[in-house]
Amino acid sequence: MSLCFEGKAKTFAFVSSTSVLDTDHYVALSDAILEKGGPGVSESDDLEGSSQNLGTGYGQSKWASEYIVREAGKRGLRGTIIRPGYITGDSTTGGKLTLCSVADDVYLTTSLISYTSYSYKHR
Repeated sequence: MSLCFEGKAKTFAFVSSTSVLDTDHYVALSDAILEKGGPGVSESDDLEGSSQNLGTGYGQSKWASEYIVREAGKRGLRGTIIRPGYITGDSTTGGKLTLCSVADDVYLTTSLISYTSYSYKHR
C-alpha cells in the first residue's frame, strides 16, 4: 500500500471477504433493511458493527485490513475494497479466477495469465 503513495498516483485494490459482516449485528441489520424492501447493508457502512464478536481470525484479519485501507483512503489513497462471497479457480489449469457475489449472483471471471502478463509488462 505504501508504494501507491510514491511517485505517480496509483490505484489500490484490496480483496476482502463477506466474513467482515459475519456478526449478529449485520445479520439483524440486513434482515431489517431487506424487510423494508431495501438492498441490504450499504457499501459505505463503516463496519463498526463488526469491530467485536467476529467469530474467526480470518474475518478479524479482513476487518482490520479493511479498516487500514479505509484510513489510507482518508489520507488520499485511491482504491477500492472488493468483497466477493467466493473466489474459485479452475481445478485443472488454475488459469481462470472467478469472483462470485452470493447476494447479487454476479460472477466475474478473468484470466490470471493475461492479467499477470499485463501487470508485469506495464510496471
